[in-house]
Amino acid sequence: MKAMKTLLKSRVLLLTLILFLSSGQASANPDGVDEFLQGFVSHFSKTDVDFFYASRPKEGLVYIYWMTGNSILIVDVPPKRLDDYYWYEYKARIDLNSDVVPTADDIHGSTYLTDSVWVEERLKECLNGKKFTIRKEEAE
Repeated sequence: MKAMKTLLKSRVLLLTLILFLSSGQASANPDGVDEFLQGFVSHFSKTDVDFFYASRPKEGLVYIYWMTGNSILIVDVPPKRLDDYYWYEYKARIDLNSDVVPTADDIHGSTYLTDSVWVEERLKECLNGKKFTIRKEEAE
């Protein structure tokens, strides 16, 4: 009987630890992503609702998959709402329709192309991160 109680306590402790660790990971996105995305949508969105998936911070960056715009944004941590999003529209954005080539060898020294392996890795990070739904009318 004593062994059964000890086993039960161990399982409860383990379950509590798992829940605690997983809940921390679910909110591991840096503060400011929502505000950054509201400003981005206000400047560039052509739809009523936009969908984004943000990765966890990695090496001072957050990768954000803009599902509606079929792009990956490369955003400095901590993100915040900006007055000017030029950098994120034209320099720190990978257009998945035009800026991706099959292999690293196909880049040929380009400063804006990236290979499909890099894109696949970033998309996995984003989709395992946090989802944001931004309505244009609320972002302005």
